[in-house]
Amino acid sequence: MRFRATLALLLTLVLLTAACSSDEPVAESTIAPSATTLPDTTTTAEPTTTTQAGPTISVTGAPAGLVSAVESLYGDRSQVDPLFSDHLAGATEAATAVSLEAHVGAAGEEQVAILTDGTDLLAAATEGGNWTIVGGSLASLGIDPWYGSESLHLYIIGSDARPGQSVTGYRADSHHIVTIAPDASAASIVGIPRDAWVETPEGGYSKFTNVMASRGPERIVATAEILTGLEYEGYVVTGFAGFVNLVNEFGGFQVDVPVSMNDEAAKAYLNAGVQWLNGENMLAFSRTRKTIAGGDFTRQFHHGVVMQWGMAAVQEKGVTAVPALIEMLGRHTITDLTPTQLIL
Repeated sequence: MRFRATLALLLTLVLLTAACSSDEPVAESTIAPSATTLPDTTTTAEPTTTTQAGPTISVTGAPAGLVSAVESLYGDRSQVDPLFSDHLAGATEAATAVSLEAHVGAAGEEQVAILTDGTDLLAAATEGGNWTIVGGSLASLGIDPWYGSESLHLYIIGSDARPGQSVTGYRADSHHIVTIAPDASAASIVGIPRDAWVETPEGGYSKFTNVMASRGPERIVATAEILTGLEYEGYVVTGFAGFVNLVNEFGGFQVDVPVSMNDEAAKAYLNAGVQWLNGENMLAFSRTRKTIAGGDFTRQFHHGVVMQWGMAAVQEKGVTAVPALIEMLGRHTITDLTPTQLIL
């Protein structure tokens, strides 16, 4: 299947951004560290088949509104994102029969979906409960994949909030800018040191780690816009408990730990080398900075290590797991991203 890595990459960066660096212990996770399977969000409904002026369309596992959106893709495109609809105008082939399987997941109060027949792929999301086809890869129609035309800048925040504390009301100890360029099938990650001295929206100056405390992630984003000159489409925030529980629910994954660690403050007791880490050990690895050369700069490098190995783990799940992963994210992170931004 020809499919750009945008979905898997975005999911990974959000899922596995290493939160937190403070040295206080974190409470034990309430989720067992053993591997778990992703929730099955596919419905068991019988295939819906329609015959109309155009191809015969069969969609399995989709609610009626999503089936209607798929039908519109091959008809009047009333439920297709306008930019994607413009892209579809370049189709050189016509479909005669369409048979798709839907994989649906929750995104807050809305829903997201991936539909595929093993060759073609559609991404869909709801707004106000109404389904729209927002992007896809339709080789059968002779067109290139389309998952947006402009670069997307996201701000990923790791809060040092402990279990029971407000994730958005404490210091932000992990800062990463994620830029995704779907038209170039490329992405980048840039970390900003938490102790950077930055100008705030009010005109004063502060250590970056203190900017979010009591004022929320929106102030972090506004400060980052002053610092970088970029405009951010949204943010994702997680804290100690959210990070641990998220990695554990995912099932953990392999990481190549660059150096051995024996850090009592971070509870990191790890040998160097490739090994399987659960949420507690992943957090310990991500937090360690006082007993390793390079301090906070090396800690940020380790965040990148987690992201890279996490990306491989997400890609192994396959693109049809993306809606379930987005649903999982919603249980352990806070974001202002729309369902469309999450699924593209």
